[in-house]
Amino acid sequence: LDSLRVSATWTVGSTAFNIAAAKVDGRISVEGSLESGSLPIGDFFSLAGGDSAATGLGDFSLTAVSIRGQYDTESNNFTVCFSGTPTISGWNAFTLTALYVKDSSGSTFVLGVTLESYSLASLVSQIAGIDVSSVPVIGTLTLPQIGFTYSSKDVTNDFSECLTGVVANLNAIQAGPSIYASFTVASTTVDCAIRKLPDQLVFDFGNGGASSLTLADFSSAFVSSSASTIQSVSLPSDLPNVFSFSVDGFAYDGPTNTISAAVSLGTTINIMNIVSVVDPTFELDVSLNTPSEFEMSVDGWLQFGSSSLEMQIERFSDGSFYLTGSGDSINIGEILTQFSASFLPQELESVFKSSGLGSFKILSPSFAFPIGGTGDVEIIVSGEPEINGWSGIHLSSIIKKSAADTSMAVGLDFAD
Repeated sequence: LDSLRVSATWTVGSTAFNIAAAKVDGRISVEGSLESGSLPIGDFFSLAGGDSAATGLGDFSLTAVSIRGQYDTESNNFTVCFSGTPTISGWNAFTLTALYVKDSSGSTFVLGVTLESYSLASLVSQIAGIDVSSVPVIGTLTLPQIGFTYSSKDVTNDFSECLTGVVANLNAIQAGPSIYASFTVASTTVDCAIRKLPDQLVFDFGNGGASSLTLADFSSAFVSSSASTIQSVSLPSDLPNVFSFSVDGFAYDGPTNTISAAVSLGTTINIMNIVSVVDPTFELDVSLNTPSEFEMSVDGWLQFGSSSLEMQIERFSDGSFYLTGSGDSINIGEILTQFSASFLPQELESVFKSSGLGSFKILSPSFAFPIGGTGDVEIIVSGEPEINGWSGIHLSSIIKKSAADTSMAVGLDFAD
C-alpha cells in the first residue's frame, strides 16, 4: 500500500488531539489540533522523560495547540512539532514551540520560546531563579527579542522548520534551560547564549559567532568603578595586551556577587623563552561588592614532547605573577629537551643522559617560577620519580639562573 489517509485521536499525557495522517512513500505525515481545553506543558516533557520543573514552566498549560509530525517506517524515526499559546501571569503574550524526536539514539525533547521586548532580569528571575536586577548592564536591559530553550539533552539539528524567532537560527542546543539574546554594550552588539549553572549565570558569545566586545570595553561597562585600576595593571611583557582582545563570554556568580570575563589569547604564547603555553585563556574576576577587588589569571597547557601539563599564571596580591604547572606524569628526558638550551647547565644535561636517567618518569610533577621580573629566575620542580620500580620517593629541586651562571639543587625523600 503506497498511500493512505486516515483520521484518528492521539493522546499526549491526558490530552487527546484530533489528527489527520497520510502515508506516502514509506513516510507518515501527521497534522492535528486541540480544539478545546488546554495541554499541560508537563505532558510535553513526559514524552522524552524530561523534567518540566527544571524549566520553571512546569505548572503552566497551552491553549490553541497545533501539531505536525512525520514517521519514517523504514528507519523507525519519529519527529513531531508542537505550538501553542501559554498564559503566564507577568509575562507578555508569546508563542511556545516544541520539537520531539525519537530515533536510534533515543528520545529528545526541545522547547523554544521567543519573547518580544522583554526585561532580561525578569526572565532570568522567572527561569533561573537568580536576581540580577542590581548587576550592571544586564540588570537594566530590555531586549527587543529574547529566546528561551529547554532540551532533554545536548542536540544538534536544523530547528528552523519547527522552532520560531531567534531560537530557530540555532544549530546546537545544550541540555537544560538556556536563554538567547542580542544586546548592545559600549556600542557593540553581541549575540549570546545564557545558561544557568548551580550558582552562576553564564553568557557565552560562541553560539552567535565571535564577539567584537573588547575586554577594555567590557570592564568599562560592567565594572566602571574599577576599570581604570584594572586596565593600569602592569602585565608581564610576555603576555599580549589582553585588554585589546575580544571577550569570549562572561559569568555572574550570585553567592559571591562576582562577574568574570574570559578571553582567548590565540594558539600559543612563549614565556621567558623557557616554555610555550598552548591555548592560553585570560580570565578577569571582579567583585561587585564594596570595596571591589579583582583577580587575573591565565590558564592553558604546557607541552613537553608527548606530555601535557595543566598550567596557570596567577597575579599575587603584591602585583607579581607566578606560573605554576602540574600533571599526571612527565619523562625526565622531555624536561631536559625543553629546558637544556636556555636554562639547564650543559654538565647536568650530560650527566642525566649518560646515566640513562633521562628515560625515567616523574609522577605527579609540579613546578613554579615567577615571570615578568628582571632579576634572578628560580624554577621549583617537585614530583615522585619512577626509577626501577622504587616507590615512595619524593623529589624537590630548585634551578636558579642569574646573569652569571645557572645552578641546581636536588633533594630526595625516601619515605619507604
